[in-house]
Amino acid sequence: MRVTALGVWTHSFAGPTTSFYIEYENARILLDTGIDPINRMRTFGITPFSCSHLFISHLHSDHSSGFSNFVFTRELLGRATKDGAAPLTVFGAEAVLSGCKSLLALQYPDRKFRINWMVLPDRTEIELIGGVTATILPTVHSVECYACRLSSSGIDIGFTADTAPFEDMVGFFADCTVLIGEAFAPESAGGKDVNKRGHSTAEDLGRLVAACSPQWVIPFHFGPECAERSTRNKFLESCGGNSAVVIDPIASPTLSLGDSESFS
Repeated sequence: MRVTALGVWTHSFAGPTTSFYIEYENARILLDTGIDPINRMRTFGITPFSCSHLFISHLHSDHSSGFSNFVFTRELLGRATKDGAAPLTVFGAEAVLSGCKSLLALQYPDRKFRINWMVLPDRTEIELIGGVTATILPTVHSVECYACRLSSSGIDIGFTADTAPFEDMVGFFADCTVLIGEAFAPESAGGKDVNKRGHSTAEDLGRLVAACSPQWVIPFHFGPECAERSTRNKFLESCGGNSAVVIDPIASPTLSLGDSESFS
């Protein structure tokens, strides 16, 4: 299993925005598209039409504005293969999927895409493909937004999406192997105001990690102040809850788990 951080920044002026690529044995899952997932995939040598599943947490542009272009370009590139790109499964909450459909209709009204739309009920584990399951949970954010938990072969990946802390997160992410968690800002930079806007601080993530006990933590949603390595290191120290390995997704954007664990 491999996790690739395609984007982790709060906005595109700071850097590529939220998007993660998950590779299980029989599934390739994109969690949010960020602004430009196609170019980010090319940077990491990932073939876009190999992506089998796509989850969109919510419709803010830093998480979803690359959606339509990803769907279009994936299918376009797939035409060069013998059988074309396989249909893409887009899964998530009904309201978010409805918004994705509207984006496609607005931006590509002249096109028809081979998409399987899979609505997931809240807190219900659904099989995506061959033993890979997904569960979603509504978060506390300024718009309708959902966290996601993926499971396969004993490796669970949790993705908080954007959210203020709330009690149900602890049970939902308990004992995840990898937690991809929002860390918008340190508490010293106005933590309570951050929470009121539907976001989590680095210390909030650290408390969640302490309660859920993941083995690995990948923080995301960094502000531009984290561009400096020394500043980012201090920020990351607050995210680990003293119980997990915290990965710097800027310096080490890939995490591989299996027979040999590594990040690079």
